[in-house]
Amino acid sequence: HENVVVTDGERGCWFLGQETDFKVVHQPAFSVNVVDTTGCGDVFHGAYASALARGLRLKDRIILASATAAIKATVRGGQAGIPRLSDVEQFLAQM
Repeated sequence: HENVVVTDGERGCWFLGQETDFKVVHQPAFSVNVVDTTGCGDVFHGAYASALARGLRLKDRIILASATAAIKATVRGGQAGIPRLSDVEQFLAQM
């Protein structure tokens, strides 16, 4: 897989790959009540890797990772705020 993803905090992320015909695509960050951004980047990357391992398409990996990082930002503490997959799926279902 030849994909590139660049995260940019509250501005979201940019990505490209074969699925985007190697054109850069912007994914805005989800709007949430931010309490603590500690660990958001790590959570994004972990969720992305998990989604990759489960075979999700690039855009779906990006959305899942973005939502996971957004939810983490609503809770104080780096590890304490890491959401479960079911929480992320529920969050996305409400979007």
